Amino acid sequence: MDRKLPMKVKLCYSAGSMGKVVQGLAASTFLLYFYTEIIGLNPGLAASIIFFCKLFDIVNDPLIGALVDRCASEEGKCRAFLKRFAVPAGICIFLCFIMPFESGAAKIGWVILTYGVLATISSFIQIPMNTLMGRMSADEQQRAHLNQLSGIVSLVGNYIVVSWTLPLAARFGGGNMEKGFLFVGAAYGVIYAVSYMVVYFGTKGCEFIDAAPAISENQEKAGILEVLKGLLSNKVWLCIGLYYLFDMIATTLESTAMVFYFQYNLGNTGLLSTYSAVAMVCNFVIFASLHKFTGKLGNAGSTVLGCILSMSGDILRFVLHDANMIVMVSGWILSGLGSCLVAGTVLLNLFDAKVYGEWKYGVKCDAILMSGFTLATKIGMAVGSAAVGWFLLLVPYTEGAAVQPQSVLDLFFGLNTALPAVSFFLVLLLALPVLKNEKNLPKMKRELEERKKHESI
Repeated sequence: MDRKLPMKVKLCYSAGSMGKVVQGLAASTFLLYFYTEIIGLNPGLAASIIFFCKLFDIVNDPLIGALVDRCASEEGKCRAFLKRFAVPAGICIFLCFIMPFESGAAKIGWVILTYGVLATISSFIQIPMNTLMGRMSADEQQRAHLNQLSGIVSLVGNYIVVSWTLPLAARFGGGNMEKGFLFVGAAYGVIYAVSYMVVYFGTKGCEFIDAAPAISENQEKAGILEVLKGLLSNKVWLCIGLYYLFDMIATTLESTAMVFYFQYNLGNTGLLSTYSAVAMVCNFVIFASLHKFTGKLGNAGSTVLGCILSMSGDILRFVLHDANMIVMVSGWILSGLGSCLVAGTVLLNLFDAKVYGEWKYGVKCDAILMSGFTLATKIGMAVGSAAVGWFLLLVPYTEGAAVQPQSVLDLFFGLNTALPAVSFFLVLLLALPVLKNEKNLPKMKRELEERKKHESI
Protein backbone atom coordinates (compact mmCIF):
# COMPACT_ATOMS: atom_id res chain seq x y z
CA MET A 1 0.00 0.00 0.00
CA ASP A 2 3.00 2.31 0.42
CA ARG A 3 4.64 1.32 -2.87
CA LYS A 4 5.46 3.82 -5.60
CA LEU A 5 3.10 3.48 -8.53
CA PRO A 6 4.55 3.39 -12.08
CA MET A 7 3.85 6.45 -14.21
CA LYS A 8 2.00 4.26 -16.74
CA VAL A 9 -0.45 3.19 -14.06
CA LYS A 10 -0.94 6.76 -12.86
CA LEU A 11 -1.70 7.97 -16.39
CA CYS A 12 -4.17 5.13 -16.96
CA TYR A 13 -5.95 5.96 -13.71
CA SER A 14 -6.01 9.63 -14.66
CA ALA A 15 -7.74 8.77 -17.95
CA GLY A 16 -10.93 8.28 -15.94
CA SER A 17 -11.01 12.03 -15.32
CA MET A 18 -11.65 12.55 -19.02
CA GLY A 19 -14.84 10.51 -18.81
CA LYS A 20 -15.86 12.12 -15.54
CA VAL A 21 -15.57 15.69 -16.79
CA VAL A 22 -17.17 14.88 -20.16
CA GLN A 23 -20.22 13.37 -18.48
CA GLY A 24 -20.39 16.00 -15.75
CA LEU A 25 -20.03 19.05 -17.97
CA ALA A 26 -22.21 17.68 -20.74
CA ALA A 27 -24.99 17.15 -18.20
CA SER A 28 -24.55 20.33 -16.16
CA THR A 29 -23.75 22.79 -18.95
CA PHE A 30 -25.74 21.57 -21.94
CA LEU A 31 -28.44 19.12 -20.88
CA LEU A 32 -30.86 21.78 -19.60
CA TYR A 33 -30.09 23.80 -22.73
CA PHE A 34 -30.84 20.72 -24.86
CA TYR A 35 -34.11 20.04 -23.03
CA THR A 36 -35.39 23.62 -23.30
CA GLU A 37 -33.88 25.23 -26.39
CA ILE A 38 -33.60 22.14 -28.64
CA ILE A 39 -36.52 19.83 -27.83
CA GLY A 40 -38.78 22.52 -26.36
CA LEU A 41 -39.52 21.31 -22.82
CA ASN A 42 -40.77 23.81 -20.25
CA PRO A 43 -37.69 24.97 -18.25
CA GLY A 44 -39.41 24.42 -14.89
CA LEU A 45 -40.43 20.90 -15.85
CA ALA A 46 -36.97 20.04 -17.19
CA ALA A 47 -35.38 21.44 -14.03
CA SER A 48 -37.69 19.41 -11.80
CA ILE A 49 -36.89 16.19 -13.66
CA ILE A 50 -33.15 16.79 -13.22
CA PHE A 51 -33.57 17.61 -9.54
CA PHE A 52 -35.82 14.75 -8.48
CA CYS A 53 -33.85 12.13 -10.41
CA LYS A 54 -30.71 13.25 -8.57
CA LEU A 55 -32.54 13.50 -5.24
CA PHE A 56 -32.86 9.72 -5.25
CA ASP A 57 -29.06 9.54 -4.93
CA ILE A 58 -29.32 10.66 -1.29
CA VAL A 59 -30.28 7.06 -0.54
CA ASN A 60 -28.76 5.46 -3.61
CA ASP A 61 -25.11 6.54 -3.32
CA PRO A 62 -24.40 5.51 0.30
CA LEU A 63 -25.97 2.11 -0.43
CA ILE A 64 -23.79 1.70 -3.51
CA GLY A 65 -20.79 2.70 -1.38
CA ALA A 66 -21.70 0.00 1.13
CA LEU A 67 -22.06 -2.49 -1.73
CA VAL A 68 -18.59 -1.63 -3.04
CA ASP A 69 -17.12 -2.01 0.47
CA ARG A 70 -18.64 -5.50 0.71
CA CYS A 71 -17.67 -6.59 -2.81
CA ALA A 72 -15.35 -9.60 -2.96
CA SER A 73 -13.61 -9.95 -6.32
CA GLU A 74 -10.26 -11.27 -7.43
CA GLU A 75 -10.00 -8.25 -9.74
CA GLY A 76 -10.43 -5.84 -6.84
CA LYS A 77 -13.68 -4.50 -5.46
CA CYS A 78 -13.39 -1.17 -7.34
CA ARG A 79 -12.10 -2.39 -10.70
CA ALA A 80 -14.87 -4.99 -10.90
CA PHE A 81 -17.49 -2.23 -11.01
CA LEU A 82 -15.61 -0.28 -13.69
CA LYS A 83 -15.58 -3.35 -15.91
CA ARG A 84 -19.31 -3.98 -15.55
CA PHE A 85 -20.73 -0.46 -15.80
CA ALA A 86 -18.43 1.64 -18.03
CA VAL A 87 -20.08 0.70 -21.33
CA PRO A 88 -23.72 0.82 -20.06
CA ALA A 89 -23.08 4.29 -18.60
CA GLY A 90 -21.63 5.48 -21.91
CA ILE A 91 -24.76 4.27 -23.71
CA CYS A 92 -26.92 6.19 -21.20
CA ILE A 93 -25.09 9.44 -22.00
CA PHE A 94 -25.88 8.94 -25.68
CA LEU A 95 -29.55 8.24 -24.96
CA CYS A 96 -29.87 11.46 -22.92
CA PHE A 97 -29.03 13.54 -26.00
CA ILE A 98 -31.52 12.01 -28.42
CA MET A 99 -35.28 12.49 -28.63
CA PRO A 100 -37.11 9.76 -30.58
CA PHE A 101 -40.62 11.07 -29.82
CA GLU A 102 -42.74 13.99 -31.03
CA SER A 103 -45.53 14.20 -28.43
CA GLY A 104 -45.02 16.15 -25.22
CA ALA A 105 -45.94 13.29 -22.87
CA ALA A 106 -43.60 10.85 -24.64
CA LYS A 107 -40.77 13.40 -24.51
CA ILE A 108 -41.24 13.83 -20.77
CA GLY A 109 -41.28 10.07 -20.20
CA TRP A 110 -38.11 9.62 -22.27
CA VAL A 111 -36.27 12.36 -20.38
CA ILE A 112 -37.27 10.92 -16.99
CA LEU A 113 -36.22 7.41 -18.02
CA THR A 114 -32.87 8.23 -19.63
CA TYR A 115 -31.73 10.85 -17.13
CA GLY A 116 -32.89 8.77 -14.16
CA VAL A 117 -30.97 5.70 -15.34
CA LEU A 118 -27.86 7.80 -16.03
CA ALA A 119 -28.04 9.36 -12.56
CA THR A 120 -28.08 5.91 -10.96
CA ILE A 121 -25.66 4.02 -13.15
CA SER A 122 -23.00 6.73 -12.99
CA SER A 123 -22.76 6.11 -9.23
CA PHE A 124 -21.57 2.57 -9.96
CA ILE A 125 -18.63 4.17 -11.78
CA GLN A 126 -17.78 7.30 -9.79
CA ILE A 127 -17.80 5.78 -6.28
CA PRO A 128 -15.45 2.87 -7.16
CA MET A 129 -13.27 5.24 -9.21
CA ASN A 130 -12.76 7.62 -6.30
CA THR A 131 -12.26 4.77 -3.83
CA LEU A 132 -9.67 3.14 -6.09
CA MET A 133 -7.21 5.99 -5.49
CA GLY A 134 -6.99 5.13 -1.81
CA ARG A 135 -6.77 1.39 -2.51
CA MET A 136 -3.86 1.78 -4.91
CA SER A 137 -1.61 3.48 -2.39
CA ALA A 138 -1.73 4.69 1.19
CA ASP A 139 1.15 7.08 0.57
CA GLU A 140 -0.07 10.69 0.63
CA GLN A 141 2.42 11.82 -2.02
CA GLN A 142 1.29 9.07 -4.39
CA ARG A 143 -2.34 10.04 -3.88
CA ALA A 144 -1.53 13.71 -4.39
CA HIS A 145 0.28 12.85 -7.64
CA LEU A 146 -2.68 10.77 -8.86
CA ASN A 147 -5.01 13.65 -8.03
CA GLN A 148 -2.70 16.12 -9.77
CA LEU A 149 -2.46 14.08 -12.98
CA SER A 150 -6.22 13.49 -12.97
CA GLY A 151 -6.79 17.22 -12.77
CA ILE A 152 -4.47 17.89 -15.70
CA VAL A 153 -6.13 15.21 -17.86
CA SER A 154 -9.55 16.63 -17.01
CA LEU A 155 -8.51 19.93 -18.61
CA VAL A 156 -8.71 18.32 -22.05
CA GLY A 157 -12.25 17.11 -21.41
CA ASN A 158 -13.22 20.47 -19.98
CA TYR A 159 -11.97 22.31 -23.05
CA ILE A 160 -13.60 19.87 -25.49
CA VAL A 161 -17.05 20.00 -23.89
CA VAL A 162 -17.29 23.74 -23.22
CA SER A 163 -15.66 24.91 -26.45
CA TRP A 164 -16.84 22.40 -29.01
CA THR A 165 -20.28 21.11 -28.03
CA LEU A 166 -22.31 23.79 -29.82
CA PRO A 167 -19.99 24.12 -32.87
CA LEU A 168 -19.89 20.34 -33.36
CA ALA A 169 -23.66 20.03 -32.93
CA ALA A 170 -24.16 22.75 -35.55
CA ARG A 171 -21.70 21.15 -37.97
CA PHE A 172 -22.89 17.54 -37.69
CA GLY A 173 -26.52 18.60 -37.61
CA GLY A 174 -26.27 20.66 -40.79
CA GLY A 175 -28.48 23.32 -39.25
CA ASN A 176 -30.58 20.78 -37.30
CA MET A 177 -29.30 21.11 -33.71
CA GLU A 178 -31.34 18.16 -32.47
CA LYS A 179 -29.63 15.91 -35.00
CA GLY A 180 -26.29 17.52 -34.15
CA PHE A 181 -26.67 16.76 -30.45
CA LEU A 182 -27.30 13.11 -31.35
CA PHE A 183 -23.80 12.89 -32.85
CA VAL A 184 -22.25 14.83 -29.98
CA GLY A 185 -23.98 12.60 -27.39
CA ALA A 186 -22.67 9.50 -29.16
CA ALA A 187 -19.12 10.89 -29.12
CA TYR A 188 -19.34 11.71 -25.42
CA GLY A 189 -20.71 8.25 -24.63
CA VAL A 190 -17.78 6.59 -26.42
CA ILE A 191 -15.24 8.83 -24.67
CA TYR A 192 -16.80 8.01 -21.30
CA ALA A 193 -16.83 4.24 -21.81
CA VAL A 194 -13.30 4.09 -23.28
CA SER A 195 -11.76 6.26 -20.54
CA TYR A 196 -13.00 4.00 -17.74
CA MET A 197 -12.00 0.84 -19.57
CA VAL A 198 -8.51 2.33 -19.79
CA VAL A 199 -8.61 2.69 -15.99
CA TYR A 200 -9.76 -0.92 -15.63
CA PHE A 201 -7.05 -2.43 -17.81
CA GLY A 202 -4.30 0.04 -16.85
CA THR A 203 -4.60 -0.52 -13.09
CA LYS A 204 -4.58 -4.31 -13.23
CA GLY A 205 -2.69 -5.71 -10.26
CA CYS A 206 -2.49 -2.32 -8.52
CA GLU A 207 -5.63 -2.41 -6.38
CA PHE A 208 -5.07 -3.78 -2.90
CA ILE A 209 -6.94 -7.09 -2.52
CA ASP A 210 -8.27 -7.56 1.00
CA ALA A 211 -7.22 -10.70 2.79
CA ALA A 212 -10.16 -10.02 5.10
CA PRO A 213 -13.29 -7.87 4.78
CA ALA A 214 -12.60 -4.12 4.68
CA ILE A 215 -15.11 -3.63 7.48
CA SER A 216 -14.78 -4.85 11.01
CA GLU A 217 -16.65 -7.84 12.43
CA ASN A 218 -18.76 -5.50 14.56
CA GLN A 219 -19.63 -3.41 11.51
CA GLU A 220 -20.59 -6.53 9.58
CA LYS A 221 -22.99 -7.57 12.34
CA ALA A 222 -24.39 -4.09 12.67
CA GLY A 223 -25.35 -3.87 9.02
CA ILE A 224 -25.43 -1.02 6.57
CA LEU A 225 -27.77 1.22 8.57
CA GLU A 226 -25.52 1.15 11.63
CA VAL A 227 -22.47 1.83 9.50
CA LEU A 228 -24.22 4.82 7.95
CA LYS A 229 -25.20 6.03 11.41
CA GLY A 230 -21.57 5.90 12.50
CA LEU A 231 -20.52 7.64 9.31
CA LEU A 232 -22.94 10.51 9.93
CA SER A 233 -21.18 11.08 13.26
CA ASN A 234 -18.01 11.98 11.33
CA LYS A 235 -18.31 15.77 11.49
CA VAL A 236 -15.28 16.31 9.26
CA TRP A 237 -16.79 14.12 6.53
CA LEU A 238 -20.09 15.98 6.83
CA CYS A 239 -18.41 19.37 6.50
CA ILE A 240 -16.50 18.25 3.42
CA GLY A 241 -19.60 16.76 1.85
CA LEU A 242 -21.61 19.93 2.50
CA TYR A 243 -18.93 22.35 1.32
CA TYR A 244 -18.42 20.38 -1.88
CA LEU A 245 -22.18 20.36 -2.36
CA PHE A 246 -22.19 24.18 -2.30
CA ASP A 247 -19.10 24.24 -4.52
CA MET A 248 -20.87 22.12 -7.13
CA ILE A 249 -24.00 24.28 -6.86
CA ALA A 250 -21.91 27.38 -7.51
CA THR A 251 -19.98 26.00 -10.47
CA THR A 252 -23.06 24.36 -12.00
CA LEU A 253 -25.17 27.50 -11.62
CA GLU A 254 -22.52 29.45 -13.48
CA SER A 255 -21.84 26.88 -16.20
CA THR A 256 -25.54 26.17 -16.86
CA ALA A 257 -26.48 29.86 -17.05
CA MET A 258 -23.34 30.70 -19.01
CA VAL A 259 -24.67 29.35 -22.30
CA PHE A 260 -27.80 31.49 -21.93
CA TYR A 261 -25.74 34.51 -20.74
CA PHE A 262 -23.42 34.42 -23.74
CA GLN A 263 -26.30 33.88 -26.15
CA TYR A 264 -28.71 36.53 -24.87
CA ASN A 265 -26.73 39.07 -22.82
CA LEU A 266 -23.59 39.21 -24.94
CA GLY A 267 -24.93 37.86 -28.22
CA ASN A 268 -21.88 35.67 -28.77
CA THR A 269 -21.78 31.97 -27.86
CA GLY A 270 -18.29 31.90 -29.34
CA LEU A 271 -17.12 33.34 -26.01
CA LEU A 272 -17.52 29.81 -24.63
CA SER A 273 -14.23 28.98 -26.35
CA THR A 274 -12.52 31.99 -24.75
CA TYR A 275 -13.88 31.09 -21.33
CA SER A 276 -12.82 27.47 -21.78
CA ALA A 277 -9.29 28.49 -22.76
CA VAL A 278 -8.98 30.72 -19.69
CA ALA A 279 -10.33 27.95 -17.46
CA MET A 280 -7.92 25.42 -18.95
CA VAL A 281 -4.90 27.65 -18.28
CA CYS A 282 -6.07 28.34 -14.70
CA ASN A 283 -6.66 24.66 -14.02
CA PHE A 284 -3.30 23.70 -15.46
CA VAL A 285 -1.52 26.25 -13.28
CA ILE A 286 -3.25 24.96 -10.15
CA PHE A 287 -2.91 21.24 -10.80
CA ALA A 288 0.70 21.59 -11.94
CA SER A 289 1.55 23.32 -8.67
CA LEU A 290 -1.04 21.69 -6.39
CA HIS A 291 1.62 19.88 -4.37
CA LYS A 292 3.21 23.25 -3.56
CA PHE A 293 -0.08 24.67 -2.30
CA THR A 294 -0.88 21.63 -0.17
CA GLY A 295 2.71 21.42 1.05
CA LYS A 296 2.65 25.05 2.17
CA LEU A 297 -0.96 25.51 3.29
CA GLY A 298 -2.18 21.93 3.78
CA ASN A 299 -5.16 20.37 2.03
CA ALA A 300 -7.82 22.33 3.92
CA GLY A 301 -5.75 25.52 3.89
CA SER A 302 -5.60 25.34 0.09
CA THR A 303 -9.39 24.91 0.06
CA VAL A 304 -9.84 28.08 2.12
CA LEU A 305 -7.59 30.04 -0.26
CA GLY A 306 -9.61 28.70 -3.18
CA CYS A 307 -12.85 29.99 -1.64
CA ILE A 308 -11.39 33.47 -1.20
CA LEU A 309 -10.15 33.60 -4.80
CA SER A 310 -13.46 32.35 -6.20
CA MET A 311 -15.49 34.89 -4.27
CA SER A 312 -13.12 37.66 -5.34
CA GLY A 313 -13.56 36.85 -9.03
CA ASP A 314 -17.36 36.69 -8.85
CA ILE A 315 -17.64 39.86 -6.77
CA LEU A 316 -15.31 41.74 -9.16
CA ARG A 317 -17.54 40.87 -12.11
CA PHE A 318 -20.73 41.68 -10.19
CA VAL A 319 -19.56 45.09 -8.93
CA LEU A 320 -18.15 46.20 -12.31
CA HIS A 321 -21.00 44.49 -14.17
CA ASP A 322 -18.73 42.87 -16.79
CA ALA A 323 -18.01 46.35 -18.12
CA ASN A 324 -15.46 45.02 -20.62
CA MET A 325 -13.47 41.92 -21.55
CA ILE A 326 -10.65 42.82 -19.13
CA VAL A 327 -13.05 42.79 -16.19
CA MET A 328 -14.74 39.60 -17.33
CA VAL A 329 -11.51 37.70 -18.01
CA SER A 330 -9.97 38.90 -14.72
CA GLY A 331 -13.01 37.54 -12.90
CA TRP A 332 -12.75 34.26 -14.79
CA ILE A 333 -9.08 33.93 -13.82
CA LEU A 334 -9.66 34.55 -10.11
CA SER A 335 -12.71 32.30 -9.86
CA GLY A 336 -11.07 29.67 -12.07
CA LEU A 337 -7.96 29.46 -9.88
CA GLY A 338 -10.10 29.36 -6.76
CA SER A 339 -12.62 26.76 -7.85
CA CYS A 340 -9.81 24.53 -9.11
CA LEU A 341 -8.11 24.70 -5.70
CA VAL A 342 -11.35 23.65 -4.02
CA ALA A 343 -12.02 20.84 -6.47
CA GLY A 344 -8.40 19.69 -6.46
CA THR A 345 -8.25 19.23 -2.69
CA VAL A 346 -11.66 17.72 -1.90
CA LEU A 347 -10.52 14.10 -2.32
CA LEU A 348 -7.39 14.78 -0.27
CA ASN A 349 -9.56 16.25 2.49
CA LEU A 350 -11.82 13.18 2.34
CA PHE A 351 -8.85 10.91 2.96
CA ASP A 352 -8.13 13.07 6.03
CA ALA A 353 -11.77 12.62 7.09
CA LYS A 354 -11.23 8.88 6.79
CA VAL A 355 -8.36 9.16 9.29
CA TYR A 356 -10.58 11.14 11.66
CA GLY A 357 -13.44 8.62 11.40
CA GLU A 358 -11.17 5.65 12.04
CA TRP A 359 -9.48 7.43 14.96
CA LYS A 360 -12.68 8.70 16.57
CA TYR A 361 -15.23 5.96 15.87
CA GLY A 362 -13.38 3.02 14.36
CA VAL A 363 -15.34 3.42 11.12
CA LYS A 364 -13.35 2.19 8.13
CA CYS A 365 -15.60 2.11 5.06
CA ASP A 366 -13.66 3.59 2.18
CA ALA A 367 -16.35 3.44 -0.50
CA ILE A 368 -19.11 4.81 1.72
CA LEU A 369 -16.83 7.72 2.59
CA MET A 370 -16.22 8.35 -1.10
CA SER A 371 -19.96 8.14 -1.77
CA GLY A 372 -20.20 11.45 0.07
CA PHE A 373 -18.05 13.05 -2.61
CA THR A 374 -20.06 11.48 -5.42
CA LEU A 375 -23.35 12.37 -3.77
CA ALA A 376 -22.30 16.00 -3.23
CA THR A 377 -21.19 16.19 -6.87
CA LYS A 378 -24.44 14.84 -8.27
CA ILE A 379 -26.83 16.65 -5.93
CA GLY A 380 -24.90 19.91 -6.36
CA MET A 381 -25.04 19.59 -10.13
CA ALA A 382 -28.73 18.73 -9.99
CA VAL A 383 -29.58 21.69 -7.75
CA GLY A 384 -27.44 24.06 -9.81
CA SER A 385 -28.95 22.98 -13.12
CA ALA A 386 -32.49 22.78 -11.78
CA ALA A 387 -32.22 26.18 -10.08
CA VAL A 388 -31.58 27.84 -13.44
CA GLY A 389 -34.76 26.32 -14.82
CA TRP A 390 -36.78 27.26 -11.75
CA PHE A 391 -35.49 30.83 -11.80
CA LEU A 392 -36.59 31.11 -15.42
CA LEU A 393 -40.17 30.52 -14.26
CA LEU A 394 -39.96 33.76 -12.24
CA VAL A 395 -39.22 35.90 -15.29
CA PRO A 396 -40.86 36.19 -18.72
CA TYR A 397 -38.37 33.84 -20.41
CA THR A 398 -39.40 32.42 -23.80
CA GLU A 399 -37.61 29.34 -25.12
CA GLY A 400 -35.82 29.99 -28.42
CA ALA A 401 -36.68 33.71 -28.56
CA ALA A 402 -34.28 35.98 -30.43
CA VAL A 403 -34.36 38.60 -27.67
CA GLN A 404 -35.20 38.30 -23.96
CA PRO A 405 -36.60 41.00 -21.59
CA GLN A 406 -34.22 42.90 -19.29
CA SER A 407 -35.39 40.95 -16.23
CA VAL A 408 -34.25 37.74 -17.91
CA LEU A 409 -30.89 39.28 -18.81
CA ASP A 410 -30.44 40.45 -15.20
CA LEU A 411 -31.18 36.93 -14.01
CA PHE A 412 -28.56 35.38 -16.29
CA PHE A 413 -25.99 37.92 -15.06
CA GLY A 414 -26.77 37.23 -11.38
CA LEU A 415 -26.56 33.48 -11.92
CA ASN A 416 -23.06 33.97 -13.35
CA THR A 417 -21.77 36.25 -10.58
CA ALA A 418 -23.71 36.94 -7.36
CA LEU A 419 -25.11 33.49 -6.58
CA PRO A 420 -21.78 31.66 -7.14
CA ALA A 421 -20.13 34.19 -4.76
CA VAL A 422 -22.73 33.44 -2.06
CA SER A 423 -22.25 29.69 -2.54
CA PHE A 424 -18.47 29.95 -2.16
CA PHE A 425 -18.94 31.97 1.02
CA LEU A 426 -20.84 28.99 2.44
CA VAL A 427 -18.03 26.72 1.23
CA LEU A 428 -15.56 28.86 3.16
CA LEU A 429 -17.55 28.62 6.39
CA LEU A 430 -17.73 24.83 6.13
CA ALA A 431 -14.04 24.48 5.23
CA LEU A 432 -12.89 26.17 8.45
CA PRO A 433 -13.71 23.16 10.73
CA VAL A 434 -11.87 20.91 8.25
CA LEU A 435 -8.85 23.22 8.55
CA LYS A 436 -9.02 22.94 12.33
CA ASN A 437 -9.10 19.13 12.12
CA GLU A 438 -6.12 19.09 9.76
CA LYS A 439 -3.88 20.49 12.50
CA ASN A 440 -4.60 17.40 14.64
CA LEU A 441 -3.97 14.80 11.92
CA PRO A 442 -0.36 13.95 12.89
CA LYS A 443 -1.49 13.09 16.41
CA MET A 444 -4.38 10.95 15.10
CA LYS A 445 -2.11 9.01 12.76
CA ARG A 446 0.38 8.29 15.54
CA GLU A 447 -2.37 6.99 17.81
CA LEU A 448 -3.81 4.80 15.04
CA GLU A 449 -0.38 3.25 14.44
CA GLU A 450 -0.04 2.56 18.15
CA ARG A 451 -3.46 0.87 18.18
CA LYS A 452 -2.52 -1.34 15.23
CA LYS A 453 0.74 -2.36 16.90
CA HIS A 454 -1.12 -3.15 20.13
CA GLU A 455 -3.74 -5.24 18.27
CA SER A 456 -1.04 -7.24 16.46
CA ILE A 457 0.64 -8.28 19.71
